[in-house]
Amino acid sequence: MIFPTGSKYVGQWKNAKIEGIGIMTFSDGSKYVGQWIDFKREGQGNLTYYDKGNYFAEYIGSWINDKREGIGEIKYQNGNKYFGEFKNGNEEGFGTMTFSGYKFVGRFKGGEPDGPGVLTYPNGKVEDNFILPR
Repeated sequence: MIFPTGSKYVGQWKNAKIEGIGIMTFSDGSKYVGQWIDFKREGQGNLTYYDKGNYFAEYIGSWINDKREGIGEIKYQNGNKYFGEFKNGNEEGFGTMTFSGYKFVGRFKGGEPDGPGVLTYPNGKVEDNFILPR
């Protein structure tokens, strides 16, 4: 089915609603492959994000009420990635963020590190109780 927004859905339907397993390709090129309930992403799924036609990031994990929720991983085109808990669409809870050869393990809130954690440097040095600047 093609929607007025230009998005295209191929997959299961139930009672005239998107429900079950399906693929939604959005007008910006982003694509979601996974579970749906009542037109919303729900359960396990994979969303590949595009920005102005260019690959931006990929999220693989849990969805609740059309938002990233539970355990998941997001990988960005620049090589940065986060694996851990998501809440209300953001990195929130315990997780691991890898960026520019560094690895930070700790708590996150609203998509940002929240408090001390363990930082591993590219050379292997490990620093406990490290607080990443916001």
